[in-house]
Amino acid sequence: MKKITLFLILICCFLYSCKKDNHLPALEIETYLDSTSQSYEGFKNNPIIRDSLNLFIKSDLPKQINSGIFDSTDFELKNIINCKEGYILQMEPRLKSKDYKHIKHLEINLEFLANTNKEIALKLEEGGVYNIKASFKNYLNLNNMNEYCLNALWAPFVGFKERSVTRYVELGSISVQLDSIY
Repeated sequence: MKKITLFLILICCFLYSCKKDNHLPALEIETYLDSTSQSYEGFKNNPIIRDSLNLFIKSDLPKQINSGIFDSTDFELKNIINCKEGYILQMEPRLKSKDYKHIKHLEINLEFLANTNKEIALKLEEGGVYNIKASFKNYLNLNNMNEYCLNALWAPFVGFKERSVTRYVELGSISVQLDSIY
């Protein structure tokens, strides 16, 4: 009888663990982009609506960055670039859409570039993961990329791509004022 009871308990525990929701919640940027795109109904198949959406995102994203939309996001430090009189930190957010294949949120491409001094640069490691507090400075493009000692950068395009099946959104290379990194 004890064996049967133990067996039933084990089956119940197994069934309970199978029903657990392995879905991780979206990050703030994913929620923001999802809700913003929903207010532009038909953007996937209509380039005029998509252009309006993309213009809105490009104008509104700086406000979102300044309000802390990335404060709970981990950033991977891709490169520390010796540039002119200081250093440039090239960072990419670790977004669930990239890091967890089973999550069906947006595929977002974005990088932050921030000026820093030698004292801070010496404390960091390329490949390390950090939380940052930052404020928007500008979008990088072909006219200002030399300020960051870059030979190439991500597409200066900001917004949803044409008829994206995977819900791909490009936010480009963004220069930020680094308030803190930890």
